[in-house]
Amino acid sequence: LDLILHGSASPGVIRDTAEQIRTRLEQDDDISLVELRNVRDYEIHVEVSQENLRRYNLSIPEIASALSERSVELGGGTLKSSGGHILVRMTERKDYASEYANVPIITNKNGSVVTLGQIAEITDTFENYDYYDTFNGKNSVELVVNGSSDKSPVTVAAATRKKVEEINEDLPGDLEITVTGDRSVMFQQRAELLIKNGLMGLLLVIVLLA
Repeated sequence: LDLILHGSASPGVIRDTAEQIRTRLEQDDDISLVELRNVRDYEIHVEVSQENLRRYNLSIPEIASALSERSVELGGGTLKSSGGHILVRMTERKDYASEYANVPIITNKNGSVVTLGQIAEITDTFENYDYYDTFNGKNSVELVVNGSSDKSPVTVAAATRKKVEEINEDLPGDLEITVTGDRSVMFQQRAELLIKNGLMGLLLVIVLLA
């Protein structure tokens, strides 16, 4: 089943809401996996002023190195740095800016620690794209629902539609989930055609044997 979450909320709110919807859908036993399509990756933006770099005798590569080590523990993704900016990019929401604020950057001889939050501005943001997905003129995110291998597409579609009705009642503002594609319809049509052909074949055999 193909779904679209759309509304006048910001792309960030749409993305976060889509993550919550995915979690709710995947809690259903008939649904095995929900993928988000055409979404911007999460980023944590770190900005360090030249003044702080001089004050603590630091360089951007040194800070990026400290973050890279910490990102392995926090589950972060790729790091990019230029000038006084560092970007930590993730495809899933695993880390928040507040978690990076406590990353130790300098450990002094007396045991005191200077953390990233003391020397930089850290903000949660999204990868900067030149385009935004829209549906009926509003921001949107696509969700693709896949079922368990032991469930028929018809069962998965029915379970998904039921959950979508429940979730739509809980969504704030004008946010709404719309079903844009249902592969179970084709599955049902093929199943009915096979049954029909089978019955016709059986009837033909009966006539020939009569």
